[in-house]
Amino acid sequence: MVPSEDYSHRLPARLDVGEIATLLGLQLYEVPILVRAKLLCPLGKPSQNSRKLFATCEILELMANRQWLDLATKTVQRYIQQSNAKMRQKPMPEPTI
Repeated sequence: MVPSEDYSHRLPARLDVGEIATLLGLQLYEVPILVRAKLLCPLGKPSQNSRKLFATCEILELMANRQWLDLATKTVQRYIQQSNAKMRQKPMPEPTI
């Protein structure tokens, strides 16, 4: 069964970041990671600090694509591991009294 058959009549044509996170089972902070990695493509050419909207039809296709889901999961995991590694390398500042 294709997911678009179940959801397409209930969803708007455009989705925001929160709706995408819910549909794909992501945390809100993971969506920008996937946008930066070009795994999610917002509609139009939004500026860096503007609201991002995504095509529902594309998101429903991605939900059904196991390879894409695997790649998205690995991309988020890699980003978090690199972030944590950078934080561990920084020396903790000494508390001042």
